[in-house]
Amino acid sequence: MVNPLMYIEVAGERRAVLFTPSLYTICKERNWTIEVDSNSDILQIRAAYCKLIYAAAVNYYQIQKFDHPEIKEFDLTLVDIEIWATLHPKECTQMILDGFYCLQGETIEQAAKKVQKEEEIKKKSVLSGITSRFKRFWLGKGLQKDKRPK
Repeated sequence: MVNPLMYIEVAGERRAVLFTPSLYTICKERNWTIEVDSNSDILQIRAAYCKLIYAAAVNYYQIQKFDHPEIKEFDLTLVDIEIWATLHPKECTQMILDGFYCLQGETIEQAAKKVQKEEEIKKKSVLSGITSRFKRFWLGKGLQKDKRPK
């Protein structure tokens, strides 16, 4: 079990990030879209995860603010997260892995295997459909015979 409450150090200060589903609400409320596509390179993926870590920091702050309305204003920026990620690449990678697990309930490797298996099933299904049509065609079953009298 991975703890969804994690910490980073920004400008010598320990800052909390919270990877719970409520961070999706944070993104929705702020109209933030964090996406990568299948053509994204590792730097684009890392940048997207930095945004997710930032959303997790806002998530922690919002929950703390609810419990303690007197706390100071949120002063962390996405730039702070990017700098932290650059200065601490190993910790950043581990946070990405742990954050993914907290939000998805499975590791990145497990999710990737699922996607790969689903893609293989789709390919087999498409190939099977094409093969069966091809067989029907060659066996003459795919051709409609003209049943009109001559």
